[in-house]
Amino acid sequence: MRTIKPEHIWTKAALAIADALGRNTVREVGGCVRDSLIGRDVQDIDFATVHEPDEVIRLLENASIVVKKTGYDHGTVSAIIDKRAYEITTLRRDVDTDGRHAKVSFSTSWEGDAQRRDFTINALYCDDAGKIYDEIGRSITDIEARIIRFIGEPEKRIKEDYLRVLRVFRFYAQLKDFTIEEASLKACRGHEDGLSQLSIERVTDEFVKLLLAPNTVKSLNAMKSVQIATHFKINENAPAYFDAVKDVVKTNVMLPSLVVLAFGQNYKTHLRLSNAVIKIATLIHTLEPKMSWQETAYRFDRATALNHYLYQNIINARVIELEILRDIDNFPIPKNPITSKAYIEKGLEGKALGDAMRRDEEVWIDKTFKVYENTHE
Repeated sequence: MRTIKPEHIWTKAALAIADALGRNTVREVGGCVRDSLIGRDVQDIDFATVHEPDEVIRLLENASIVVKKTGYDHGTVSAIIDKRAYEITTLRRDVDTDGRHAKVSFSTSWEGDAQRRDFTINALYCDDAGKIYDEIGRSITDIEARIIRFIGEPEKRIKEDYLRVLRVFRFYAQLKDFTIEEASLKACRGHEDGLSQLSIERVTDEFVKLLLAPNTVKSLNAMKSVQIATHFKINENAPAYFDAVKDVVKTNVMLPSLVVLAFGQNYKTHLRLSNAVIKIATLIHTLEPKMSWQETAYRFDRATALNHYLYQNIINARVIELEILRDIDNFPIPKNPITSKAYIEKGLEGKALGDAMRRDEEVWIDKTFKVYENTHE
């Protein structure tokens, strides 16, 4: 029997949920159990329970826990504790699938619930005592061997939900030292019609996680090997570009440049991004390549400066200096001292006034940022 120290994932909030539902009726499931076993930081804690959604809602509300019906029709509700959401899903089995949606019925079978999950490494359950339940019979073995493998017949599982193709490569990018089982990788080839049916929001979510993951290069190469990269029009040079940032801790702030490096302008048709990300992604294509990061930060903001610096250095095969990334993050953006008052007093107005102010601002920018560079060598 495999166990873990329950305090790794059974937080105070998690135990409050278990107490509300009944500790013998609920287990933590999926990524939190997997990540605890491999020593990876646990991000989200999800639960599976024998209770149907209405009963889950009743029991949580009786315990004064706020509930949201986040995926009610598919058996999922969220408990909100200390402003954090915890998804709780009733054990299920698939009645019908069409490649995008599944019609489910509720169940009390832990094994049946495990069989409908995507990969063996995501089909582990853990009770409040830290006991691990391997309902598939090979989940722990695959985690120990660092293998990403579909549960059951790969082709069949993909046709149930084509998003699983992208999830293969997303987990491959996120999980260090893991490989994709050969049959599971081969099964990802093709499926153009199915992939084209996926909502742009679901595709975006998977790609954002993949691009921000620590092992994007190997995942992009795997996608190329089965032509998934071609389907999504990923830049041919993307693996080389991402190799340049392999030693950089990627953050959400870097997303605009990472998206452009991966997709070029194709991101506009394949992803749905926030207006803030789109604004910077557009700017780094149009800004003067030689504009210093200091001037970029002054004229726009630090986020634009960071992305402009990354983009220009990567596409021009220049080394990314981690110290400069820190400098950009901490850069004290100076305030332009030039005002119109002195120029107006000299009798300037209209176009002459604007030209004079812009000319002197350029001189000020040049001198100011050269001084900054000299004091930070």
